[in-house]
Amino acid sequence: MITLTLTYFGLAAINFIGMVRAFVINFFSRRAGIVDVGWAACMVVNAGLPAASHHYLQPNTPWQFWVLPTLFVAWYSRLGLHLLVRYSKEQEEDSRYAAMRKAMGGRQHVGFFVFFMLQVAIALFFSYPLWQWAQLGNTLLASLPAWCMLLLVVWVLIAGLGQAWADRQLSQFKAQPTNQQQVMQSGLWRYSRHPNYFFEWMFWLPLPVLGAMVGHPEWVIYPILMFVFLRYLTGIPFSEKQALLRRGERYRDYQQRTSAFFLWPAKPGP
Repeated sequence: MITLTLTYFGLAAINFIGMVRAFVINFFSRRAGIVDVGWAACMVVNAGLPAASHHYLQPNTPWQFWVLPTLFVAWYSRLGLHLLVRYSKEQEEDSRYAAMRKAMGGRQHVGFFVFFMLQVAIALFFSYPLWQWAQLGNTLLASLPAWCMLLLVVWVLIAGLGQAWADRQLSQFKAQPTNQQQVMQSGLWRYSRHPNYFFEWMFWLPLPVLGAMVGHPEWVIYPILMFVFLRYLTGIPFSEKQALLRRGERYRDYQQRTSAFFLWPAKPGP
């Protein structure tokens, strides 16, 4: 559909403008953590705008259609708000981005601009299934079983509660001045060094099943890539490198006893 194609270019423009604004905030505040807030905001827009376009083009939209975009909007709205609150309370730049800033030296502004724009491309890529979803016909959407859509909602609700719980536990831990050099290893963090990342990946797991039901089996790539990003590229490696620098042997012991990603009982301590 031409209108939906224009919507996708519109999404790219909105994402670009939003990230430029985030970069400007970073430029003056010297705190690049705003990029995470910007990425979550891009995902909200990229879920909501195609859904609105679909409804405009096909007015008699069945309720099944709204399930997927609503779940994405709710998920990334919560995540974005959490990240914004965390960013607003920061007294100093997130250690991951501070290390990037130091490594880039005099080219940090160019480097961060490229980094921020890369987030636009990643957001557009990971939200592409939502644009494809918006192109589906109402007849096909109405044929999706109610029990399947309900199961999807329950699955995402469990993942969302898990991530929110993990985020809250970590926020409360960091709020205590005596814990600045300590390692969070209670609650969900006793079973995984990164339970928030695990639940983020869990959110994406049902997408291949839903894709297969609507003629998009290629959606299987998304939870795979999300796992690779979180476990091996942008998530755990950066976080753990900084944790080792700041907490040394305490964190190394935590690494040896606790699963990096999946929730699993920790090994007994010495």
